[in-house]
Amino acid sequence: TSVVLFDEHNNQIGTGTGTCTVVSVPPLATRLQCLLSSVFAGGQITFGGVAPLPEVGVEATFGILGGTGDFRKARGEATLVVTSPSSQDATFDLQ
Repeated sequence: TSVVLFDEHNNQIGTGTGTCTVVSVPPLATRLQCLLSSVFAGGQITFGGVAPLPEVGVEATFGILGGTGDFRKARGEATLVVTSPSSQDATFDLQ
């Protein structure tokens, strides 16, 4: 999946892409293993982890695995919240 990234003022600030694989199904909770990247003018941030199915209202927190350029020393967490069937809010907590 590929997406366009916007800031809180609706200005385009980058793009993103990722892939998720279903790793568990009922009777266990359905879970996805995801690897995602966000591309900004100054570099990329790569993050990933396990998440529930992306339904409206679902929140998932991923570990930041690293980056390039301005983000080459990036660590921390990325939190995605599904706000509609076609959009998510993302917050990067960089350390």
